[in-house]
Amino acid sequence: SSAGGWSDIAMFASLNQFLDPHLPEQLNTVTWSLTTEAHFYLVLPLFAIVGARYGWGRLLTLLLVATVGWRLVAGGTGDQAEWILGRADQFVAGMVAFTLVERHRSGTLTRLGRWLTGRRAGWILGSTLAAVALTHGVLRLVPKPLLFLSLLHAVTGVAVAGLVVRGLCT
Repeated sequence: SSAGGWSDIAMFASLNQFLDPHLPEQLNTVTWSLTTEAHFYLVLPLFAIVGARYGWGRLLTLLLVATVGWRLVAGGTGDQAEWILGRADQFVAGMVAFTLVERHRSGTLTRLGRWLTGRRAGWILGSTLAAVALTHGVLRLVPKPLLFLSLLHAVTGVAVAGLVVRGLCT
């Protein structure tokens, strides 16, 4: 019945309750990801238009830079880092992976598609993921540089997308 109560209801309805430390996150702790997902579906048409018009590689590069920049500004791992700009690169990496797989199935291999299905790509992508995991694990208990935290999601998302393409196209 109070304005604060209505504000809390609005936070839950918009799936943003994780932003308010006074709200019980434990109600459903995974709903933070639904906020990012809902935002992604709102900007998906824009991503599709830009990707089709200017190229998926350019869009992915732009979003990698935007994501790392956003994470640097947001502090690397704070709640604001989880908003759409903190995760857009991973969504677009998945869209690029889908596009590469579809082109492979239709017999149209791009230079990136050929590289991902080549011998070295699996080793490079796998080693990249192992290096990120090892470094992250070793540094688990010590403060990490903000740039490392900002690059962690971007590098992991691109490497996983590359391995998915490799797995589906070889």
